[in-house]
Amino acid sequence: MELLRKNKNEGQFRIRRDAVVLLRSLFSGAIYDSKNSEDIMLFLREAPKIAAKSLNMNVLYVPEIVSNSNVSVTSGTLNRKQRTIQISTRFAPEVQRFTLAHELAHSRLHNGQEMFRDRPLSYDEPYKMPWNTLEYEADLWAAEFLMPSKQIERCFKERFGTFVDGINDMSSLLYWLRCSFGNRYFDKNRVKSDPSYRSFLLSKAHSNGCQTFQSLSALFSITPSAMAIQLNSLGLVT
Repeated sequence: MELLRKNKNEGQFRIRRDAVVLLRSLFSGAIYDSKNSEDIMLFLREAPKIAAKSLNMNVLYVPEIVSNSNVSVTSGTLNRKQRTIQISTRFAPEVQRFTLAHELAHSRLHNGQEMFRDRPLSYDEPYKMPWNTLEYEADLWAAEFLMPSKQIERCFKERFGTFVDGINDMSSLLYWLRCSFGNRYFDKNRVKSDPSYRSFLLSKAHSNGCQTFQSLSALFSITPSAMAIQLNSLGLVT
């Protein structure tokens, strides 16, 4: 079990490092390491399109992409041979950005496969682990590319502290959620039992009781489910 955990951590480090290397190649290190959130967010919002151009990938935005079952649930495709990525505009801009980064991840990480057809991350539901390892790797790479660990950890700490433990920090967590969402419904029992749900809600939270702030998902212009990938995988929410 310990060997499996070590291999998993090493694999995640390799994936994150590849995303960071590409970011640094596109933008100056000074901007990447900046503590000015506005500077960082400006370049992160444009990073997928700039990366696609740098990698000679042709990005086509189309009204929808019909899957093989004729159900329009596909958010993006990668055709490696034609060096073409399709992005469906039927989804929100935040979903489109993540999808483009996800397809770029496939192009860099998964050389043995020519074609990928991918579904969107849900905007209104917590992140669900894909059944396919390649899809999770692409999600992890996209998350690091759009929400770099260094910036996420700093922004999270400014709002909620070093990390949120689902056992020891439960009373504080529920208080923050009530401050952020008021009487709007959230499932208290699920908050206690599901780390992905905790991450999903915290990514949308805009108050810790002492101060109000821009939520993490809004700050990074990303969906709450995508933000949850980083909060869980970095151990910021357990």
